[in-house]
Amino acid sequence: MDDATEYTATPASKAELIEWVRREHAALEETIDRLTEAQMTAPVDGGWSIKDILAHITAWEQVLVLFHMGGRPFDEAAGLDTITYGTDDTEQINDALYRRDRDKPLPDVLAAFRRSYEQALAAIEATDEADLFKPYTPRGRTAADTGPLIDWIASDTYEHYVEHRLMIQALAAPGA
Repeated sequence: MDDATEYTATPASKAELIEWVRREHAALEETIDRLTEAQMTAPVDGGWSIKDILAHITAWEQVLVLFHMGGRPFDEAAGLDTITYGTDDTEQINDALYRRDRDKPLPDVLAAFRRSYEQALAAIEATDEADLFKPYTPRGRTAADTGPLIDWIASDTYEHYVEHRLMIQALAAPGA
């Protein structure tokens, strides 16, 4: 798939899911490996830096691993005690995660980013394929938010990697 391609279908199998997760994480790693420390830590348009984006991806992977797949309470999985999952919107959660993580040093963010990916991949590999396709409603959400677990995995892994890789590539482009 090229940079402009979005995933519009659900993976047909666990093997395909794992392939997509690995491929998109590798593409994201390739993108950040080309950047300097200055490029990764400079705020973009007075806002988040690329480092902050990587911390954001890591935070949502941890929500995936610990909450969606691990059964822990959201506040524990996210490391946030000021957020109510299902009541506070995604932007409020993202802002709280950003405020929590923005002062972390780049080496710590990169180490956590890589460790979290390995944890997410291991959690997916350990999940029975049939369970990926069963209806799932996260605690704190309504029946309207029910869908297969694989959709939540996609959102917090390969879809998230593509979204932010494209953003990082645009931000790091000459003249950006």
